[in-house]
Amino acid sequence: MTFKEICKIEPEIIKLERDILKFRKEKIRLGAYVDRDWYGTFKPRMHELVGFGAKNPELKRCEDYDIVYTHLYSLLSKRSHKPLMN
Repeated sequence: MTFKEICKIEPEIIKLERDILKFRKEKIRLGAYVDRDWYGTFKPRMHELVGFGAKNPELKRCEDYDIVYTHLYSLLSKRSHKPLMN
Protein backbone atom coordinates (compact mmCIF):
# COMPACT_ATOMS: atom_id res chain seq x y z
CA MET A 1 0.00 0.00 0.00
CA THR A 2 1.15 3.57 -0.62
CA PHE A 3 0.92 6.59 1.67
CA LYS A 4 -1.95 7.95 -0.43
CA GLU A 5 -3.84 4.67 -0.25
CA ILE A 6 -3.39 4.57 3.52
CA CYS A 7 -4.72 8.13 3.78
CA LYS A 8 -7.83 7.15 1.83
CA ILE A 9 -8.54 4.53 4.49
CA GLU A 10 -7.62 6.84 7.40
CA PRO A 11 -8.05 10.54 6.50
CA GLU A 12 -6.85 11.66 9.96
CA ILE A 13 -3.32 10.94 8.74
CA ILE A 14 -3.72 13.86 6.32
CA LYS A 15 -4.56 16.13 9.27
CA LEU A 16 -1.48 14.87 11.09
CA GLU A 17 0.64 15.57 8.00
CA ARG A 18 -0.70 19.14 7.88
CA ASP A 19 -0.03 19.63 11.59
CA ILE A 20 3.56 18.49 11.11
CA LEU A 21 4.06 20.89 8.20
CA LYS A 22 2.56 23.75 10.22
CA PHE A 23 4.79 22.89 13.19
CA ARG A 24 7.84 22.71 10.96
CA LYS A 25 7.10 26.09 9.43
CA GLU A 26 6.49 27.76 12.79
CA LYS A 27 8.86 26.01 15.16
CA ILE A 28 11.82 24.58 13.29
CA ARG A 29 13.15 28.01 12.47
CA LEU A 30 13.11 28.73 16.19
CA GLY A 31 15.41 25.77 16.85
CA ALA A 32 12.78 23.32 18.08
CA TYR A 33 14.01 19.91 19.13
CA VAL A 34 12.53 17.71 16.41
CA ASP A 35 12.85 14.33 18.13
CA ARG A 36 11.22 15.56 21.33
CA ASP A 37 8.24 16.83 19.39
CA TRP A 38 8.10 13.75 17.16
CA TYR A 39 8.12 11.27 20.05
CA GLY A 40 6.07 13.40 22.42
CA THR A 41 3.40 14.76 20.11
CA PHE A 42 3.24 13.41 16.59
CA LYS A 43 4.22 9.74 16.91
CA PRO A 44 1.59 9.00 19.61
CA ARG A 45 -1.08 10.46 17.33
CA MET A 46 0.22 8.43 14.41
CA HIS A 47 0.27 5.27 16.53
CA GLU A 48 -3.52 5.55 17.03
CA LEU A 49 -4.05 5.70 13.26
CA VAL A 50 -1.71 3.07 11.82
CA GLY A 51 0.17 0.03 13.07
CA PHE A 52 -0.60 -2.13 16.10
CA GLY A 53 -2.43 0.73 17.83
CA ALA A 54 -4.69 1.51 14.87
CA LYS A 55 -8.42 1.40 15.44
CA ASN A 56 -8.98 0.34 11.85
CA PRO A 57 -7.97 -3.32 11.41
CA GLU A 58 -6.99 -2.63 7.79
CA LEU A 59 -4.07 -0.50 8.98
CA LYS A 60 -2.49 -2.71 11.63
CA ARG A 61 0.24 -4.03 9.33
CA CYS A 62 3.86 -3.18 10.11
CA GLU A 63 4.41 -2.21 6.48
CA ASP A 64 1.70 0.45 6.65
CA TYR A 65 3.17 1.80 9.88
CA ASP A 66 6.64 2.00 8.30
CA ILE A 67 5.31 3.85 5.24
CA VAL A 68 3.51 6.47 7.32
CA TYR A 69 6.32 6.79 9.87
CA THR A 70 8.96 7.32 7.19
CA HIS A 71 6.93 9.92 5.34
CA LEU A 72 5.82 11.94 8.35
CA TYR A 73 9.16 11.90 10.13
CA SER A 74 10.93 12.95 6.93
CA LEU A 75 8.62 15.97 6.72
CA LEU A 76 9.40 16.93 10.29
CA SER A 77 13.12 16.45 9.94
CA LYS A 78 13.25 18.44 6.67
CA ARG A 79 14.42 15.48 4.61
CA SER A 80 11.38 16.00 2.46
CA HIS A 81 9.67 19.26 1.61
CA LYS A 82 6.66 17.97 -0.25
CA PRO A 83 3.52 16.67 1.40
CA LEU A 84 2.00 13.78 -0.49
CA MET A 85 -1.55 14.78 0.40
CA ASN A 86 -3.07 18.23 0.05
